[in-house]
Amino acid sequence: MNIIEIADKIAETHRLPHHVAKVLVNKILKMIATAAINGEEVKLPGFGQFKVKDVPPRTRRNAATGEAVDLPASKKLVYLPAKKIRNLANGIEPPPRENKPQKKGPGGQKK
Repeated sequence: MNIIEIADKIAETHRLPHHVAKVLVNKILKMIATAAINGEEVKLPGFGQFKVKDVPPRTRRNAATGEAVDLPASKKLVYLPAKKIRNLANGIEPPPRENKPQKKGPGGQKK
């Protein structure tokens, strides 16, 4: 799925012009990217979080020559899925929800 397909779904579901939905999707993604670049964690409950991690300098080998190559320290953007999404992706069914009794407000009425 790409930006255009996401925008199409949003436009269809919310009866928006396609160009408006595409602008919204692009703005949301830009906000996430800008926050991550600025070192902020972006938490989206039920979806996951984006954060920037530091990668230390390391030595790797050139596969063709076997020569050691030093790689400098860098940063990478990491997505950590929410537990619910991770479980669904792994085929783990969520436990059934218990029906909790509703709290009663003043006068004995349910809230």
